[in-house]
Amino acid sequence: MQYIVKIQYARGPETPLAEFKYVDDAKIFIEQKLRADAALNVKATYLLCEFDEVIDKIGPNPMLASSNQGQTQGDQGQGQGKSVSFRPTPFNTTPRPPGSPPNWMREDKDDDDEKDR
Repeated sequence: MQYIVKIQYARGPETPLAEFKYVDDAKIFIEQKLRADAALNVKATYLLCEFDEVIDKIGPNPMLASSNQGQTQGDQGQGQGKSVSFRPTPFNTTPRPPGSPPNWMREDKDDDDEKDR
């Protein structure tokens, strides 16, 4: 018998990927593809067809994705689950013409000190 593995993304047609003589080989191929998709965060559905008739429809497995994420998080070490976000203010990135001082506001503290004397 001829078994065909097809891939279908969320919004797209079915695309044939491979042909197999045995069902077990096709299922092993689909499992490998699902692991690779989970690592790349790709959501696709695999169709196992016998000639043109769909036998099995295999989608992304949430357990498989969480097990891969657990392995990558374990590689990072414990306690590093939180990510640090950097959000610069627009004032730090404003362009300045050459020769302008870093602080363009004049401080009147010197004038106040002279008046007090």
